[in-house]
Amino acid sequence: AKQLWPDAPSLAMAEVSLNLRYGDFEKTWRAAGLPIDGGISGYFAILRDPSDANINAWINLAKTHEMLHPHRIFILQSLGPLKRVDQLYDFLDQWPIDKDLDGITYILLRPWMANVRRDPRFMRLAQRTGLLDYWEKSGKWPDFCAEPDMPYDCKKEAAKLKA
Repeated sequence: AKQLWPDAPSLAMAEVSLNLRYGDFEKTWRAAGLPIDGGISGYFAILRDPSDANINAWINLAKTHEMLHPHRIFILQSLGPLKRVDQLYDFLDQWPIDKDLDGITYILLRPWMANVRRDPRFMRLAQRTGLLDYWEKSGKWPDFCAEPDMPYDCKKEAAKLKA
């Protein structure tokens, strides 16, 4: 595609999107000329060194409301894969993420978020983001709810939230 349409903006954006998810995130971010503010440098730091000190400093920055909205989403995307699920849910309980996730709930369904979904607290998060309401009204529950080794029943957890 790049040979056929070397200057196509859609291809350039697709390449950036792929590299942000599967390549060198920091290099791609910088090469795309995206702003390095609002805490994104903290994300770069935990990608290089996911130490407790770096992660805690980054989370603390996000709690001060000084981190830009789109950059807080990286906390959600990084703590799960770093096996910091308890830390993630603690953060989410303190943050009014409802508006942060508006329109980008697809992040929650990415493969590397599986351990976040496998925690029953995920149903509370799904409720806050409107996903649970959609699943209940449509009757179309996500595939992960039917996984044979799922540690909880999505519908039963949802019913507990309604009680």
